[in-house]
Amino acid sequence: MRLEVLSTGSKANCYALMAGEEILLLDAGLRASEIMRGIEFQNVCGALVTHEHQDHIRGAAELMRYGVTAFMSEGTAERAGLMEAAPPGRLHLVSARQPFDVGGFQVMPFQTEHDAAQPLGFLIRCRFTGETLLYATDTYYLRNTFPGVHYWIVECNHCRAIMDAQYEKGLMDSAMRRRLITAHMSLERLLEALKANDLSKTRKIVLIHLSDERADEAEMVERVGAFTGIPAVAARDGMEIDLELTPF
Repeated sequence: MRLEVLSTGSKANCYALMAGEEILLLDAGLRASEIMRGIEFQNVCGALVTHEHQDHIRGAAELMRYGVTAFMSEGTAERAGLMEAAPPGRLHLVSARQPFDVGGFQVMPFQTEHDAAQPLGFLIRCRFTGETLLYATDTYYLRNTFPGVHYWIVECNHCRAIMDAQYEKGLMDSAMRRRLITAHMSLERLLEALKANDLSKTRKIVLIHLSDERADEAEMVERVGAFTGIPAVAARDGMEIDLELTPF
């Protein structure tokens, strides 16, 4: 498999998971025209949308009009105004712990913790290769553990020390600080989540949704790699990341 980072961060989030000729979109925070420029659009088998914030759902309605099936929770669809606007057959409502198939992928949604109506993460298994990928973004906590995951595509939004220093200097108000703590994954909370999981099959950890102002990319990559003993990489716009098991 291969992951193409179309966009990541506070402005827009959209990733293309590629297996063979099939492409599964992870979130749709870009306009459809921007997504179409970056991939072989005719190969898209579906789009998984985590929640209704614009930096994750901006292009979903347009994608559905172009014939792409979007998968999201009922709460997300309602809050985004897509229940009535979606073309017939192009909006599929999904629920946590209720698996479904998209092309050659088997998907298990799970609950995440964010200031959104009904946010989800997705555990994805490629039937062609047997590989399993976890996609979790915009969540300050993972309440479940996930055995047998080969690739983690997971939020690492901010470093707690940077956030606290900005707050103490008056560069951040208490409301923003509270929102970050209760809506986004810090490096420290991510390390706790990884510690709680069996990573014996994990081959790569991809850090996503880094804050422009409160993240230290080098520190995050170094600490996650050192803590887990697994290669870690911070996603950047335009990056292509190989997801390959070794040994094969």
